[in-house]
Amino acid sequence: VDITLDGTYALRALLEGIGGEVFATEHDRIRHELWEHDWRQARADHGPEARPEHLTRTEAQRGADALVEMARRAAASRAAGTSGTPPRPLITVLVDHETFTQRVCETARGVIVAPELLADALFEAEVERVVFEPANRTMHLGRKARFFRGALRRCIEIRDRWCTHPGCRVPAEQCDIDHVTPWARGGRTSLDNGRLLCGPHNRHAYRDRDRDHQGEPGPEQLDQHRRGPPAEAA
Repeated sequence: VDITLDGTYALRALLEGIGGEVFATEHDRIRHELWEHDWRQARADHGPEARPEHLTRTEAQRGADALVEMARRAAASRAAGTSGTPPRPLITVLVDHETFTQRVCETARGVIVAPELLADALFEAEVERVVFEPANRTMHLGRKARFFRGALRRCIEIRDRWCTHPGCRVPAEQCDIDHVTPWARGGRTSLDNGRLLCGPHNRHAYRDRDRDHQGEPGPEQLDQHRRGPPAEAA
């Protein structure tokens, strides 16, 4: 951390995979909280006409403010003198069977980490292990359930990782799960028929379907945008 001539602070950091995952996960969570706060304010000021340009902060400003908020919350927790074991962050590590046997694994963000680093992290974070079978196993709730919940929702979040619209990087926890073939037209609530879409792209998909019921993307079109299990190690 350097203090510049104008009194601002310049931060530089290079983090190893696990530490970076813990940091980025919490930073993204708080940054999204700040975005929701700014959006509520924009809606209060402009009503249904609110637009992204009405937000009081840029994405970069929210990112910087999220860093300050992380430090502020840590300081407040320390000052409160909370007893017992502090909450530990949850990180997701993706590994298929063959990759695991070749001693390579990756975080949900696609960062390759060595198993020995993962072992060290077990003492600092709650690590969720997700082992992909060599052959994908289909999960579905059929037609009786319209919404993706529980283990099925978690599987789709882990598989897709981000909004599946090309080029969109909104993370899974901020996305909705959309039926590729709409539920109202016979689509199942299943692993193969679900995809992550952020709010704007989910609404856009509904508008497209309302205009034209033909040419809906099938699973084979969707697969090119899904992240899925990590690639096999070389």
